[in-house]
Amino acid sequence: MSIMGKRFTLNKVKWLWSMLILVTAGLLMSGCGKATEEEPLDASRPIYTGDGSDELPQTNNLSGSTWQGVTNEYALRIKFDESDCLFTGYDYVAKKDTTASYAYSFSWPLLTLTPKDDKGGVITGKASNGYNRYTMTFVDSTDSGVWMQVEIRKTTTFR
Repeated sequence: MSIMGKRFTLNKVKWLWSMLILVTAGLLMSGCGKATEEEPLDASRPIYTGDGSDELPQTNNLSGSTWQGVTNEYALRIKFDESDCLFTGYDYVAKKDTTASYAYSFSWPLLTLTPKDDKGGVITGKASNGYNRYTMTFVDSTDSGVWMQVEIRKTTTFR
């Protein structure tokens, strides 16, 4: 091969590599462009936790949801249906089960519980949005804390 042929081949290879580098750099730079206003890096989308708690404020319906709170001394589970809710608890110290049934009304974030057996007074619950969970606390008519804080565990209606 002559010297001219080698130069032509080397120039061709240099040109090919130069173009490959420019095309690659162009592709990489186009991936770093600013996001449009419609999709700002998905920052406004909620983190889906899989349990429906991220959908709670969009509805005033607690039907199908289960809330739970546990300490070393007591476990409390609240299950909501269409208009009633069932509180079941277990006292680890006394080794005793407790159940209570309430009629409820819920309008975000307030829950009003009325005993179905006319024993005791009306209890007010307040839902709040924690880091990645919704929690609920309860007070009686004198604003004294009742039961314990519970958090949502399972929903079926919100989807």
